[in-house]
Amino acid sequence: MRSSESQGPGDYELLWELRQYYSFCEQPRAIRCRSTLTQQPYHRNQDTVICELPTGLICLDSAATSGLCDDYEISVECDCGQGRWRVWGPLLEDEMEGCDLEAR
Repeated sequence: MRSSESQGPGDYELLWELRQYYSFCEQPRAIRCRSTLTQQPYHRNQDTVICELPTGLICLDSAATSGLCDDYEISVECDCGQGRWRVWGPLLEDEMEGCDLEAR
């Protein structure tokens, strides 16, 4: 999931904001963050990134090695009885209540 809004100089994928655009469980069990450019987990980049619950992702340009953060996206794990992850990217029409998710 990605937010099109910007909270300031950097990349912000805040759960409270993403709820305006995506449907997912109220209390995710886990979160994953990755670069949209490389598809690599956030910790493999040179940026200083916070990726945690219950906040989401925060990358400040001022803390980035290049002076600009990569573009990031997040995925959350919801407890829908099978421990499944919310898909990366836009919602599919058949996703209901944040529980029709890609397998982990």
